[in-house]
Amino acid sequence: MCSGIFFIDGIKRDKWIWSGDAYQNILTNQYLMADPDINRRTLLALRGNDPMTTHINTIIDYSLFWILGVGEHYQAYGDQEFLEQIYPKMCSLMEFCAGQVDEHGFFTGRDGDWVYIDWADMDKTGALCAEQMLFAKCWDVMAAVSRAIGADGRKYEEKYRELLGKINEFYWDEEKGAYIDSFVSGRRCVTRHANIFAIIYDLAEESKKERIVKTVLLNDNVPQITTPYFKFYEMDALCKMGHLTEVLQKVKEYWGGMLERGAVTFWEEYDPNVSEEEQYDMYGDKFGKSLCHAWSASPIYLLAKYFVGLRITDPVTGTYEVKPHLEDFESLKCTLPVRDKQVRIVWNKKDGLTVTEEEYREED
Repeated sequence: MCSGIFFIDGIKRDKWIWSGDAYQNILTNQYLMADPDINRRTLLALRGNDPMTTHINTIIDYSLFWILGVGEHYQAYGDQEFLEQIYPKMCSLMEFCAGQVDEHGFFTGRDGDWVYIDWADMDKTGALCAEQMLFAKCWDVMAAVSRAIGADGRKYEEKYRELLGKINEFYWDEEKGAYIDSFVSGRRCVTRHANIFAIIYDLAEESKKERIVKTVLLNDNVPQITTPYFKFYEMDALCKMGHLTEVLQKVKEYWGGMLERGAVTFWEEYDPNVSEEEQYDMYGDKFGKSLCHAWSASPIYLLAKYFVGLRITDPVTGTYEVKPHLEDFESLKCTLPVRDKQVRIVWNKKDGLTVTEEEYREED
């Protein structure tokens, strides 16, 4: 239902294509359907035509997630033709975003722009750190995409390095061992979101990442994430830092908790502390919650990328590797797509790992 012509999350309400949702769908698509066409259609529809006058979905972080989505699409499929087609619109979107920076070069919203990130209580006074993390990663992606099509990406590399330095200067709190939401208010609040981005997008050095895991991700005093949308990013960060046992347990508790509540597809939001009588409420509507959100199926991505360990190492040739971390499983069998191949992975503790591949067939 969410994967027809476009990736649509919100099928029972607005029927919109949402850029932040689509980004996570692009990630999961790689390990489930491996369908580049729906990526292309979704990205083209979201971007629209120049000139840019408003942010994608009116949300500033969703403009940034669009750039990141193009980068993930190329990494998965090596789609050079699409990259060359979409590159001018990537450039103009980054120019549009670069026109909304403060005196420090930080990305900010205008009147009418929605600074979202997640349904969470964050100090959004002035420029929000989580937005700067995404903005920095976009400059990095622009540099990589430019190199891929033979364009000069040096200006994007310079922007990336400059912004990264400013983020560490203004938002890193050495005493807290974490990035704060805002330096403008003086409150120096710490939430999980910016710190998670710092890990998954490699925006912090390793020593800072290790501190973030202890001071933020494994710290129950930092407010918990209650949406599957951002819970995915938290699980991604923990996986990158090698905390796979904890992630598997959290997947069983969080997504498994929805199953125990009777879910047959994964929901837009889940809070185990909410009573069963109120579990379908959202936006002030008694049954306002979407019970079929594609990005809520993100454990597919986590299990395939980190536990099975399947990753494309060269987007041009489609070369891949399998480096499993399956010590927490007695056995596992799965078939994952890689371009025009189907990769069959079988693991058990007695016999170890077996990897076979065959050409993709339409009936598969």
